[in-house]
Amino acid sequence: MSAEKKSGFGGGMFGKDSGITYDVYLNLTPLMDVMSNILFFLLAAFGASSLAILATTVPVQSSEETSIAADDDKVTVTVRAETSGGFSIQCESVSMTKEQLRAYGARLPKIDGKFDYPGLTAGLKRVKERFPGSSSMILVPDDEIPYDQIVKIMDAARELKLPDGRKIILFPEVVLSGIFKG
Repeated sequence: MSAEKKSGFGGGMFGKDSGITYDVYLNLTPLMDVMSNILFFLLAAFGASSLAILATTVPVQSSEETSIAADDDKVTVTVRAETSGGFSIQCESVSMTKEQLRAYGARLPKIDGKFDYPGLTAGLKRVKERFPGSSSMILVPDDEIPYDQIVKIMDAARELKLPDGRKIILFPEVVLSGIFKG
């Protein structure tokens, strides 16, 4: 620091007249280092945190058609959840026609404005009894359906709890999908 004598009004410390003024040079490099580190860790923590995680699977297209062709005990179930209409269940298979699978489809309207989760479980149980090798379901929810209702739909499709405490595994592999409205 250097001290110089200057005269004039307001030249001193705290706005008082003084004959001495000080030139102060602040080194802001350490402060900027700390701030950039804090910013980096805040961004890293925000990016790594997630509010909720849904465990889903992703369908994979196989190049070998022979492994898919002869499975009569496997179907892919598609459940559409519509905010206005309820549930619709459809089955698809490589080895069976749509007419053969139409009997296993269902339309479950809402009951008193709420989704029919027990009806969905019963419909999926009927499909599972006929096609025991099936384990995957595609869920297509409307955009307006809240997260907690999607989780309830997945829970209803996963297993059936019997009155004696046993559980029947229905469709544990759920793939979330969407429809592009362009």
